[in-house]
Amino acid sequence: MQSEKEMIKVRFKFKKVAFKRNLSAIVRNLFRSFIAIFFASLFIGSMVFYQYVLKPNNESPKISEEVIKFDEKTFQRVLEKLQERNEKLKTERSDYHSPF
Repeated sequence: MQSEKEMIKVRFKFKKVAFKRNLSAIVRNLFRSFIAIFFASLFIGSMVFYQYVLKPNNESPKISEEVIKFDEKTFQRVLEKLQERNEKLKTERSDYHSPF
């Protein structure tokens, strides 16, 4: 009876032989293999191109009739925060010398 290590070696050798056999078949038919891989990549590329470039252009955009409401209070709070940050930056920036 074979030990576990010997069985692993046999399996590895079998996979190695099968890989070499498949690789040699590909190399013997290199031109056919190149053409097959080329057309497969061309097909996949065209499917991706269709999915992300041509298909979205065919759909018309949906226009909503709803009017956008503008919240003046929120806008004023945002402006105040921005002004506070700008003032902070002006005071902090004045401590540094220009490197140029």
